[in-house]
Amino acid sequence: MPVTETFGAALRVARENAGYTREALAEKLGRTAQTVIAWESGISIPRPTTMTRLVALVGPIDGEIPADRVIASRAAQGLPPCVEDPTTLRRVADLVRGAGAHSAQAS
Repeated sequence: MPVTETFGAALRVARENAGYTREALAEKLGRTAQTVIAWESGISIPRPTTMTRLVALVGPIDGEIPADRVIASRAAQGLPPCVEDPTTLRRVADLVRGAGAHSAQAS
């Protein structure tokens, strides 16, 4: 899967490869199917805590999350538009790609 693929498209592929329907994945995550549709269509992105659980279920998601989506998602959560801590940025990037998913589950 090319790295330039969007996160939503990559999530759809990972979900399908893991054998989940949108509804089944949503149920496992305690979300609605509409939420999974929003993630896959690029309307929104999962929060980091949900991302950890998502990667644990479907495996690595090798797609890019456009900066405007990150900013919009953070604004919806009442957070500032930028994460200035590079450690936090690396952690989120690692979660999306599946690195550290096991250590995040243990905590």
